[in-house]
Amino acid sequence: ISGKFALSFKEDTYSFARPILFDSGISAEQMQTTLEQSLNLVGRLSVARNDDPGCESLNAWRWEITFLDTTGAESFSADDHSLIGAGAVITSPTNTREVDLLRGSYEIINPFNNQTSRPLAYNASGSDVKTAIEDDLGITVRIVQSENTYLADPIPELGRRWTIIFEHHATNYGVDVNVP
Repeated sequence: ISGKFALSFKEDTYSFARPILFDSGISAEQMQTTLEQSLNLVGRLSVARNDDPGCESLNAWRWEITFLDTTGAESFSADDHSLIGAGAVITSPTNTREVDLLRGSYEIINPFNNQTSRPLAYNASGSDVKTAIEDDLGITVRIVQSENTYLADPIPELGRRWTIIFEHHATNYGVDVNVP
């Protein structure tokens, strides 16, 4: 296979720059450097090139472009532009999620008496967190709000934030009910 192919990067409806042209024999390292510099993603992506056993040509590649954080591509489009050779075609790119997204559980510790809450799932709801604080730590809570932090793809696996409003605050001088 010889010739060139192009990749275009799009986030939501915004296209970044013009399509980036690559020679068919480009190495994974060269493609990674070009993408990082062209898309201002230095250190935030990884590129791998593997043999494509489904193609008749000996120099046919299957590419994997992995974004190492959540600020990566919403989508790539590929164009076989001027590829020449038996089976010289680019299939549509597919998005896959890596398995290293946020998961697991956490506990809340009261720093004043070292009491620990039950384990809470990474995607715990506001009511789950409120119950754990009140039942396990003995602290009265007015409200707990939870939200996903990455709004371009709002799933808990990409980050979660809880806002807690307590009922009151006890100090050496008594109970302060004016807690924000």
